[in-house]
Parts: sequence; structure tokens; C-alpha cells
Amino acid sequence: MKVQVLMSTYNGERYLEPQLKSLFNQKDVDVCVLVRDDGSTDATIDILHAWSLSHDLDYYQGENLKPARSFMHLISQAGEADYYAFCDQDDVWDDDKLMMAIHALKDHKEPALYMSATKIVDENLHYIETKSVNTYHTLENAMIKNEATGCTQVFNDALLKVMQRYTPSFIKMHDSWITRVTYAIGGFVYIDDHAYINYRQHGDNVLGYKEPKLKKLLGQLKEAFGDHVRIRQNIALELLQGYSDLITPEAMPLIKAFSDYPTNKASKRYLLHDPLLKTPYSNINKRIRLAIRLNKF
Repeated sequence: MKVQVLMSTYNGERYLEPQLKSLFNQKDVDVCVLVRDDGSTDATIDILHAWSLSHDLDYYQGENLKPARSFMHLISQAGEADYYAFCDQDDVWDDDKLMMAIHALKDHKEPALYMSATKIVDENLHYIETKSVNTYHTLENAMIKNEATGCTQVFNDALLKVMQRYTPSFIKMHDSWITRVTYAIGGFVYIDDHAYINYRQHGDNVLGYKEPKLKKLLGQLKEAFGDHVRIRQNIALELLQGYSDLITPEAMPLIKAFSDYPTNKASKRYLLHDPLLKTPYSNINKRIRLAIRLNKF
């Protein structure tokens, strides 16, 4: 099986080579790597060039788009493969990471997405803890909170083709977007509670697994009431714009409710009472309910 690894780099010289080594040490899969450099000013390009001479690695440079749009650009440039995997520049993969993902997806011809737990490690790869994805995961929950970690995600060619047909104007992160698209169109989602990736935490992380409590609280308040109002409404509108012909009948009422709740009282009632508050795993809390009532969620 051929897997194309999609990696976005930015000033990654410090940790890039150990990650590349782990990619090309994957067992029982044919690995090729496509890298988009997001405007590095260090030796990242030199490292990529050296590896491209001796390994199946292609790279190209672009303006600084930040991770979400950089990975979406990689999706648009992906080549022919059986499977595709998002990859960060500073982690280290176990040698069976891709093999385990393919084993979970191999019987599915429909759009299919895999994601797993992560082994949180410090900058020297010393183990800290394992972070799992909540296995009670649905479109409802995905619209509220992103449980996906992009560097664990692997997906098949059928899902790549779906992703390539539309690039959203509004996007928070690539991993949450592909997860929501997959659920919305009725694709297969596999959540592995085992971890095959060392998710390195260091001072230069764009996103880390833990944030100081005050910073996290301020971010939540900004998301709910600040500049980024109606985030989920925008996400829902993007889903409708790109995939209205593929969204399942089961998913459509929820997505439409998110798309027009600021002006539609019935949609607002739907979000507040049916079905999100009735699910065993719900991320709607007082802050979010208040934000919906104020049309700022």
C-alpha cells in the first residue's frame, strides 16, 4: 500500500530530521512524503533538499499561510496514493503507525478517516502521558469541540477526492474540518484508543496539548464572545456550500440549524434542546448555551 505523508514545515530545523527518519522507517508500507514549507527562514529547506536527494520526498515553498491553510494546500497538491496522512514536523512516529491505520481502513471503499490517541512527550521524547480521543464521537460533538489531532489522521483516496473538491474560505484547523466533512457525508470514522505517535511538546509548538488555565479561559471567552463570533455558523455554512449534495439526511438538520440559528428561533431551540443536550457525551455547557442565545457561538 502506498501512503503519501503530507507535512507542513515552518522553521523546523531543530526536530525535523528525527521525524523524517521515523517516516521512512515505517513497516510494511510504501511511503512517499510531500512537504509544503510555510515560509521558513532557518535551515529547514536545506534539510528537505538533502533528504529529497536520497528518499522519496518532494517539497515546495510558499507564503506563510499558517497550519490550517498550509495543510489544505497540501491536500490540493496531493499525488496518487492509496492513503494519505497528515504529519507535523516535530513528532516521532512509531514504526507501525501507518500500518495500524491502514489495517483499520482497508475494508472501507467509502470516504474513511482514522485518528488515534497520542503519546505526549517532552522535547527530549520523555513520556508524559497518553491522550485519547473520546470514543463517543459524533457530528454533534465534532461541531462543538475538535477532538481530532491532525498528526494522527490517516485517510483513504476516496476521502481525499471529497476534500479536493472544495476549499473553505473560513477554516479553524484542517483536522477539525476533515473530521466534520467525513461525519457530514456519512463517511467511516475509526478512533483508535492506542497511540503510535510521540507528540512532542516544546516551547515552539504552534498548538500544544495543554495551555495555562488563564490562557485557555481567555481563548474560550474570545471564541464565544470576541472577534470570532458565530464560528460554528460559519463552519456549517461552509459545509453547505461545499457538500450540500453529499450531506446525509441525518446530518442535514443539525448543519442547517447551526447555519441559521442567529435568525431562526426554531434552529436555536434545536441546538439548545435537541439533540445535543441528550447525548451521553456533550460539550455544551453554560457558556456555550449563553453564547447561542446571544447569537455569538
